[in-house]
Amino acid sequence: CNIFNPEIEMKLEQLITQKVALLDVPVNHILHVDISRKVFPFDFQIQEVLAGVDLEDHFGGNKNEYDRMSFALGQYVARFGALQFEGFGRFDEHQVKKGNLVGTKKSFPDYMEIRLDEDLKFIVDAGFITTKTFSTIRKLFDEYRPVMQIPQGSLVHHDLADHNFMHVGDRITGIFDWENAVAGDPILDIASCPTWTTHYPREEKLIEGYKSIRSLPDHFVEKMQIY
Repeated sequence: CNIFNPEIEMKLEQLITQKVALLDVPVNHILHVDISRKVFPFDFQIQEVLAGVDLEDHFGGNKNEYDRMSFALGQYVARFGALQFEGFGRFDEHQVKKGNLVGTKKSFPDYMEIRLDEDLKFIVDAGFITTKTFSTIRKLFDEYRPVMQIPQGSLVHHDLADHNFMHVGDRITGIFDWENAVAGDPILDIASCPTWTTHYPREEKLIEGYKSIRSLPDHFVEKMQIY
């Protein structure tokens, strides 16, 4: 654990999974969290063992089985995206300690642009893009800002890679590792799909699953592109 500050993420994951579990979404069940260090000089979390194996390193099935899980994942994104919160972005640590989930930013674009300039500069300095491309990308974020404006933040897992799922056959038995979750646009979870390592292409089935639960928002394509 962090020897200086409590591991707030342990409590955050417990608060989130308690809410998500009520929405017919398979998650890790956290039984107890203690970040007070009053009983033991370290933070700890106790949770039930999830059935199955992780999808990234232990998948021996076929494309149809994988497609069924991708479709189900899209449904799960739509379901837990129904959870809404005050504020946007990362959850306030002081509120988490009190058992509340409140975003730290006033708008979703404010969260999306927290380190945008610094990250772009890093990529320029590394020689991957030119300063002209930097300027073009920066202008795109300004142009797309209205598309990113949403009235209220929904739950976004923010790391739906295969190593954060457990599965048995073609059934996802648990989505875990919620420590990067934010209050934002649920389309962000879908748009991040091309950044994941997958056994078969996932995006099409993911969107199909999402649409089976919830309609796609206005400017869906634009949101996918900017996110």
